[in-house]
Amino acid sequence: MIQTTKIAKNLVGVTYNAKEILLRESGKEHFGHEKPVVTVKPTRIVIDMAVAEKFGLTVEII
Repeated sequence: MIQTTKIAKNLVGVTYNAKEILLRESGKEHFGHEKPVVTVKPTRIVIDMAVAEKFGLTVEII
């Protein structure tokens, strides 16, 4: 099941499952052009900093 969350004016977070978070620009013309920003692996969480920066996001690790 697809879940979307508006993150910023022109940015949407998308997930199809609990193992991956994708980003895309807002608008149905961008549907299908999502880029994975977070992927959950068996022993680690992978954050693609280049994708986060491309969409103007900062990453905080606490």
